[in-house]
Amino acid sequence: MRQFVAAGQYGRFVLGCACGQPDCPATHDGVPDGAAGGPARVVINVIASADTLTGRSEDPGYLDGYGVIDASQVRDLAEGGALLRPTAAPTLDAAELLRHQPSAAVARWIRCRDLTCSFPGCNRPAWRADLDHSVAFDHRHPVRGGWTMPANLDAKCRQHHRLKTFHSGPDGWRDQQLPDGTVVWTSPTGRTYRSTPDGAELFPDIKAACAAPPPRRSNHRRDKTRRSAAAKAGMQAKRAANAETLWINRARAHEIDIRIWRNNVRRMHLVLNGQPSTSPWCTWVNNPLEDETITADWQPPPPPKPQDDDEPPF
Repeated sequence: MRQFVAAGQYGRFVLGCACGQPDCPATHDGVPDGAAGGPARVVINVIASADTLTGRSEDPGYLDGYGVIDASQVRDLAEGGALLRPTAAPTLDAAELLRHQPSAAVARWIRCRDLTCSFPGCNRPAWRADLDHSVAFDHRHPVRGGWTMPANLDAKCRQHHRLKTFHSGPDGWRDQQLPDGTVVWTSPTGRTYRSTPDGAELFPDIKAACAAPPPRRSNHRRDKTRRSAAAKAGMQAKRAANAETLWINRARAHEIDIRIWRNNVRRMHLVLNGQPSTSPWCTWVNNPLEDETITADWQPPPPPKPQDDDEPPF
């Protein structure tokens, strides 16, 4: 696609008075360009394909503020040194994505894609509209979202830009932009309106560049195998830690059970005998009652090391 600007400073397109009076100050004969009293200068924006400009195609073009024009009019406007700007879907780097103001290439692409305001029924030209972030740009933390890219920018006239900014929320107007540039508006009453970009409807090159990528053909068996392998790898990585945690929890529960049993034996011995035990095999019965709770930093004794040979441990 090519967007070219035909203007007085670039070509021969000027507006002068047609009264025919030789002393009219608005005529450009003998008056230098830009001098006081010279002809008025205008800038017009025309979108057309490269084949239309070269004559290989008769596809129409688009004149900003007017509408569709035929191929011969496009070529007439392009004559006389008009400024030609090739326009294509821009490639953005990280710095441009995290900057609130879009670059000139991004702004030109958005305006060529939308042509008019994205609000349903509004035909105000995109060249005199604001470029709005569908997802609000986060000025404090730009990485979190609302990036400055074509999939998050659309043209809104000042009126509808303010409507979306100051009357949004659950009870206001809300918009959502799709990957192909279509903007889905939701009214305060809950009705939805789809606004498709006019440039994509007129020019196949813009439509192809704005189209969403085709969905990947799913393979249930392959996806299931991939998910199972990922789950097994995750469990294998956690197996050692889980085994350690399980061993500590079991040792803590066993330690509490042993302390409760020993305390019960001590109490029964005092009830039945009324005096300390004199048995050399149960000296622990005479010890004070133990705490039946365990602190968080309690660790069980390390497990016994395995034998290096096949000999029995005796």
